Amino acid sequence: MPRRQYPSREALSQVVGPVVPGVPIPPLEPPPELSEPEQNVWRKIVASQAPGWFTDGNAPLLRELCRHIQQTERIMADLAAIEKASETALDRTTVDPVKLELMIEVARSRTALIKLHVQVSRQIGDLSTRLRLSNQSRYEGVRAKSEAEKEAPSSIPEPWLDWGRERTNRDDNEEATRQ
Repeated sequence: MPRRQYPSREALSQVVGPVVPGVPIPPLEPPPELSEPEQNVWRKIVASQAPGWFTDGNAPLLRELCRHIQQTERIMADLAAIEKASETALDRTTVDPVKLELMIEVARSRTALIKLHVQVSRQIGDLSTRLRLSNQSRYEGVRAKSEAEKEAPSSIPEPWLDWGRERTNRDDNEEATRQ
């Protein structure tokens, strides 16, 4: 098997450009084939990460993530419309066979949309992990919890550290009310 040849540093600096400390890295612009709402999602995601996090190499994954996020928005809008239609159909006291068939078709459409939403949500999670957008995907499993606590420490004490504290406070309050 032939050994893979990697490009030299000089060749990479001509393609990517040198990284100069103190010079801001411009954010990756959304591709023109994305719709305006998809481009807005792109900009929000790019702005949420450090400069240079996204490159031309992972832009296709980001593009698909933006499309999937917008697809879930459309699915949820369709589901809301179906829910509203089924509620209005159920409010009527008389049900004729034509309306019953329509209600059955609405229920089938609802089920299909829910299944589609689950699939798209899984794909969003997978793409987000591949792009390393979540804390869990940035660190090894052992370090993930400690790194997450550094960013946002929990105000809730660990259960083994809190044992008896609530009881002691309750007993103190009962004594204060007796006196």
